[in-house]
Amino acid sequence: MSTLTLTDQPVADLTADALILATVPGASGAVLAPGHGLPRASVTHLNGVLAALEATGRVDDVHTVAMVPAVAARKVILTGIGPKTGSGKPNADTHRMAAGAGLRAAGRAEVVVVDFPSTSDSLLAAAAEGALLGAYAYT
Repeated sequence: MSTLTLTDQPVADLTADALILATVPGASGAVLAPGHGLPRASVTHLNGVLAALEATGRVDDVHTVAMVPAVAARKVILTGIGPKTGSGKPNADTHRMAAGAGLRAAGRAEVVVVDFPSTSDSLLAAAAEGALLGAYAYT
């Protein structure tokens, strides 16, 4: 059974099996979506990993990184929230799909933290819905 909890705690300090962060297309590849609140060492490391992996920041782009500096979670999953084509802005559908992809990439993780930028209740609800659908398993 999945449980969803909202918190305003810093995500870097939350003990979890996985931390899912949003990425967006940047000028030369994917970058972390703004609003994550991670320490500078974590941001530098993750942006370097995104560049090395040639990540796009689009909704079908998911990468897993272990042992990120200054992050308590065991692994960080970077999932794109940018539209698959064009240069549109992230929307409820891209948040939903990206959260679902991130949870599927988390595999058997027991505790997963999802941190997506949310400028509205509809984006927050879409990310939560995607996370719950991504965690669903038919048994």
